[in-house]
Amino acid sequence: MAVVIFDPALFREQRPQFGDITKYSDAFLQNCFDEATLICSNKDSSLIPYNPDRQVYDRQVLLYLLTCHIATLRNSGQVGTVTSATEGSVSAGFYIDQRKGAAWFTQTQCGYMYWQMIQKYKVGGIFVPGAKQH
Repeated sequence: MAVVIFDPALFREQRPQFGDITKYSDAFLQNCFDEATLICSNKDSSLIPYNPDRQVYDRQVLLYLLTCHIATLRNSGQVGTVTSATEGSVSAGFYIDQRKGAAWFTQTQCGYMYWQMIQKYKVGGIFVPGAKQH
């Protein structure tokens, strides 16, 4: 397998909401991609496949979704789920769920898509009741 090299032009083509190069510079998007790789491994040894020679792009899709999620959150200035809003004299309330899980990812469409797609790659231990494995 290989590592995903971030392509800002391809990213903007797939996510036109980031087309404004002044607002979303290549450096800004690259930084968001780099942050995404801290959440979803982009190493050659990653469990998520990426092999462009065989047209396997799973890791690229996931990393681009995560890049979109991070860029959206960084641009909005908001962290957390909206819990209340008022129009007159403007007020808003936000809640951040500190438990592990989907809460942080469900703040954007890209994040939620990432969360759903990453599920098949999650791994954990196998529990066999009564068996002693040493």
